[in-house]
Amino acid sequence: MKKTMKNSIVLCVVFSMVLIPFCVSAEDFNQNPFEKTEEISAGKIAFDAVVVRPVSLGAILAGSLLFVVALPVSAFTGETGTTYEKFIKDPARYTFKRPLGQFTLR
Repeated sequence: MKKTMKNSIVLCVVFSMVLIPFCVSAEDFNQNPFEKTEEISAGKIAFDAVVVRPVSLGAILAGSLLFVVALPVSAFTGETGTTYEKFIKDPARYTFKRPLGQFTLR
């Protein structure tokens, strides 16, 4: 009896832990992407300028290195555009195109 009860509780907890992230992402999906929903604080701007932007700049450099390493294979398969976009263009857009303090690229 105790084992069945314990298994039921564990199953409910695991099910809840799996289901909750999907509900949260579905809620974000229904919002208008052009609507400004959150207030940007000075702390977020400072954290973005001091921590996130330098790390993003490092991601651009690492992506450039990976692009050069992957270039022979991607050129052979004809996927250089996709490789360039994922390794260099996306990190560069995240670093330089988004406003300070806003961590999502819309």
